[in-house]
Amino acid sequence: MGEMRNLGCAVAACVTAAVAIGVFGPWWKDEPKPLAGKLPERLDDRTMGVVVGDPAARTTVTVFEDPRCAMPREFETSGSGAHLVELARQRKISIEYRFATFIDEKQGGSGSKKAVAALGAALEAGKFTELHRLSYSNQPASEEVDGFTDARLRSIAGKVPGLRSAAFDRAVTNAAGEDLVIA
Repeated sequence: MGEMRNLGCAVAACVTAAVAIGVFGPWWKDEPKPLAGKLPERLDDRTMGVVVGDPAARTTVTVFEDPRCAMPREFETSGSGAHLVELARQRKISIEYRFATFIDEKQGGSGSKKAVAALGAALEAGKFTELHRLSYSNQPASEEVDGFTDARLRSIAGKVPGLRSAAFDRAVTNAAGEDLVIA
């Protein structure tokens, strides 16, 4: 657990530094107009990460997350995740989310894989940002609990208008496979 906390702190420090450089760097002479409406979301075919925000943003902040991991939950629910989304809305940054499923391998279960599959299905439906936020605010209290079950993910997705569908449910149910990437 100590290694994970150190890794999480290092990731948080890198994200903070990247945001500070990208947002307050000298190249921001003209303030871009904030995005109205929904943030653009897309899959980066090269990195297999989910990119949220203006593709023309000068700075991309890359965030590595396992949906069952406590450190990303802390990052996302403490206000840091929402701050990144706000900076993306202001076109100062774009955010690239890259997902891993190492907690499944370490603790057993398939909750991380199922959550990643649910996020992939949400991306296809144009609802990634909404489900991503809700997934972390509804994450099980402990990494040791394989709490992202089919029923729990369907319940969380039901809170996002227009997300639940047969395709979404299939993606979650069929997600017990090996190394998943959002595709």
